[in-house]
Amino acid sequence: MKRVKIYTLSTCSHCKAAKKFLTENDIPFEYTDVDMLSGQERADAIEEVKKNTRRLAKGQRTWFKTFKGVRWIDVGPEETAESVIERAKRELDR
Repeated sequence: MKRVKIYTLSTCSHCKAAKKFLTENDIPFEYTDVDMLSGQERADAIEEVKKNTRRLAKGQRTWFKTFKGVRWIDVGPEETAESVIERAKRELDR
């Protein structure tokens, strides 16, 4: 079985829960506590996370394209959830 690789933070409760779930379900995995790294090793781990996140997002966008009528709403980093919801409602009312 292929091992799962996860990047975590040593203090993150969600990360701890994910590790516990994988262990309890006998799923082989390896993890890297990114906050425990330093220097180039940390920079490399962060770059790997960014690369894999882009790959995942591309796959999700490709999958969503199979659905007719899906409209994307671009969200800026400073936007609140409320403003995005309002824009989505306006888009649906068109």
